[in-house]
Amino acid sequence: MSWLNGVLDRIDVTSIYKNHLTTFYHYEKQQFYGKKEMPISDKLLFGILPLVIAVLLSWGGLRFNKDYVDIILTCLSIFIGLLFGLLTMVYSQVQENQKINGSNINPEDIKRVKAKIDLTIHLFINIAFSIVLSIFALILVLLTQFRPERLIDFFKEKSYFLDLKSTYLYVSNGVSFFLLIEFVLVLLMIIRRFMVLFLNQMSITGPKLYFENRE
Repeated sequence: MSWLNGVLDRIDVTSIYKNHLTTFYHYEKQQFYGKKEMPISDKLLFGILPLVIAVLLSWGGLRFNKDYVDIILTCLSIFIGLLFGLLTMVYSQVQENQKINGSNINPEDIKRVKAKIDLTIHLFINIAFSIVLSIFALILVLLTQFRPERLIDFFKEKSYFLDLKSTYLYVSNGVSFFLLIEFVLVLLMIIRRFMVLFLNQMSITGPKLYFENRE
C-alpha cells in the first residue's frame, strides 16, 4: 500500500487531524507536568455527543431533502471562504509572534505571552481542521442525494434492494449529521479561543485569568 500512500500524499489530511487533537489538553497539566492529555469532557463533547445525536437523528428518520441540502451547501460554502480568510489572518499573527524577543518581555508578562503564542498556534490548527471538516461535510451531504439510475435499475429487482437502500440512507445521513454537528462544535471552540486571545491581548485581568486556566 506504500504506492497508494505516495499517490495520496499531496492530499493527506491525517496530519491536520492529529495536530487538531493535540490542541485538546489541560493548560495546567501541560505547564506543570508536561502532559498533553485530552480531557474526558472533550472526548464526550467532541466525540460521543455528536455520534449519539447523529445516530438518534438518523434512526428517527430525519433525512436531507433538496431544500435542506441547498441551504447547507450555501452555508458551508460561505463558512469555507470565511475560514480561509481567518486562516490567513492567524498565519500573519503567527509570523508576528516569531519576531517576539523574549529578553525584552516583562517577567510578569511571560506567562501571558506564552499563552498567546500557544493559543495562536492552536487557532491556526483548529481553523485548518474546520476547513477540512466542512469540505467532507459538504461532500457527504451531497451524497445523501446520490441517485445513480443505472445502479438502481440493476439492484431494484434484487431481494435485498430495500435493505441496501435503507442502509445507504441511514449511513449517509448519519455521517452527514455527525460531521455537521462536529463542525458547529469546532466553530464554537474557535470563536471562544478568539475571545480568549482578545482578552489576553487586552490584559483584562479577571476574565483573562479565568479563560487562560480553562485552556
